[in-house]
Amino acid sequence: MSNEQWVLLTPPLEPAEAEILQGLLEAQGFTVYLAREGAGRALGLTVGPLGQAQLYVPASQKEAAEQVYHDFLRGTFAAQRDEEASPGE
Repeated sequence: MSNEQWVLLTPPLEPAEAEILQGLLEAQGFTVYLAREGAGRALGLTVGPLGQAQLYVPASQKEAAEQVYHDFLRGTFAAQRDEEASPGE
């Protein structure tokens, strides 16, 4: 097991958003750790401080992972609707 330091990638996120971003990062080859407040998870909370999640990545991947995170926030990975993808049909 690596002794590499894990660093915070995101501010607190809603759990669903954090899981989507985690999947996006993992699909691109990043190692990601999703941290959620234990009490909030046990109680099923999805809002407020107990319902938030944060993503961590190894320090060596932080710079590249931050770029993906910022692209995610800009909507770079958003799916186009059919009428946007095929103009003129």
